[in-house]
Amino acid sequence: MFRERTQSLMVYSETHQIEPLHPSLPGHFPGNPIVPGVLILQRVLKAAASSFGAAVSDVTVAKFHARLKPDEQFSIVLERSANGTIHFRVLRGETLISGGILKLAGGRAESPESLQ
Repeated sequence: MFRERTQSLMVYSETHQIEPLHPSLPGHFPGNPIVPGVLILQRVLKAAASSFGAAVSDVTVAKFHARLKPDEQFSIVLERSANGTIHFRVLRGETLISGGILKLAGGRAESPESLQ
């Protein structure tokens, strides 16, 4: 895990991989499996909770931009601003798989318009 702190931002990054025998993959989709978005989001929520020491209370925005295949390595990058909002990105190399905004229990989240 990579950690960096700036004056108004904390950044955490960690690498993951979904095994091809994961129980969610056989029906998603036979012959051409892709990792379900809910599984990716579950990894993001766990990473946020362990990185910032608090449970995620809300997924304000979650957008999926590209497919992730089993066994492909991906990185979860979490950026926490001074107001407690967490922006996340899921990357395969430089390809954006998913991104969004999280709110920690007791924190504030920005509006979805801030992603534009």
